[in-house]
Amino acid sequence: AARRAPDLHRLASVSVILGISLEAVKRLIAHDRGGPWLMQTPVEICSGLNGGAYVALAEIAQFQSEYASIAMIARSLGLNARAVQRMLGERNIRPAFDPAWLGSRIYRQSDVAGFMTEVEGGGTRENLAFLGRNAPVFAENGRFSESDDACL
Repeated sequence: AARRAPDLHRLASVSVILGISLEAVKRLIAHDRGGPWLMQTPVEICSGLNGGAYVALAEIAQFQSEYASIAMIARSLGLNARAVQRMLGERNIRPAFDPAWLGSRIYRQSDVAGFMTEVEGGGTRENLAFLGRNAPVFAENGRFSESDDACL
């Protein structure tokens, strides 16, 4: 524990921090399809530690400054992830990565900034009251309380 810097996180922890699946984290650190988008800590720094791969907290913060998962967006707005996904689609805001390949929906912060300001500022809150923090959500109306991207 003394050797391990507190800013190093195993991939499972990165998954929870970002609100995406472990497989999505592995794809983000891979060198295929133009990656990596999330830099893995060099092996020589991690040698002797449990686990095979680590990501530094600074690297996670760098990633979060440019990208946001659907789970993070929904949490910050206090809305349902499926509803947020639908609203982003209606505004023609597309994920930064192919969701079929990544297995999660991640958007560029610059693409969703206006949407978040609009919803946080109340510009559409009245029209979206049924999506509020304490509103019940029912399967019949197609809005579910959990995202496929949510990791617990």
